Amino acid sequence: MNNDKLKSLKEIKKEIEEPKYDYIEKFATISDDKKSLLIRIPQEIRNKFDIKAGHKIRFYARFEEKKSPKLKIELIKNVR
Repeated sequence: MNNDKLKSLKEIKKEIEEPKYDYIEKFATISDDKKSLLIRIPQEIRNKFDIKAGHKIRFYARFEEKKSPKLKIELIKNVR
């Protein structure tokens, strides 16, 4: 067997290592001003994404028979 092609245990562990990432989980309560439902974006999320007044948020809802509905929320900063 050719030892040049063998990898060390350290190299193998590095290759199979899960990618590292940060995440934030926050909750917000929906309120009603009799015209619209309102939600306040938690400060930590606002700061990480640099969200400012005037930015847009897209709501995408998907409804399929015999499945739970899915809601995706996406930040859109540069919509004019």
